[in-house]
Amino acid sequence: MDDVLFRAEQYQNLSIKKAQAHYNAADMFSRRNIMLGAPVTVATSVVATSIFATLGQEKSNIVIMAVTGSLSIAAAVLSGLQTFLRYSDQASEHRRTGVSYESVRRALDLFALEFRLSTDRAAALKALGDVAAKLDAIAEAEPTVPQYIYDKVKWTPALASDFSTPTTPRPTS
Repeated sequence: MDDVLFRAEQYQNLSIKKAQAHYNAADMFSRRNIMLGAPVTVATSVVATSIFATLGQEKSNIVIMAVTGSLSIAAAVLSGLQTFLRYSDQASEHRRTGVSYESVRRALDLFALEFRLSTDRAAALKALGDVAAKLDAIAEAEPTVPQYIYDKVKWTPALASDFSTPTTPRPTS
């Protein structure tokens, strides 16, 4: 039974790290969305204001027209990049995946409570198999986390006391 509990602990540690990595990726993509979206908003506002300001004038200043044209082009390019890069969508996908991994972590908390003192290996294996299937489904659909984000994740592994009895040593190899 110790090997089953040890594997559950490994799954829990994986879930914790993966959830944190996805939350960090969501934060990064949200920041990028703001960094790209704010200049688009400012540029389009300035262009619109400049156009309305020059409408009433008989003679338009060439400098104002050049700046307005340049800002208009910059706004179009930035807006296209924002649509193409989908930072907002990517942030949402990573957030949803983080929530899914947190759900598995909570299921493993319940697994520990249910089977920590149990001797029913068959039931524990079936329950752990269900958790493994959830992990597989999440992994199959999850967006890719940049490696540097995953490498920076700091987490505290689940305590051995969550999964094993106080008198039972942890399995070796």
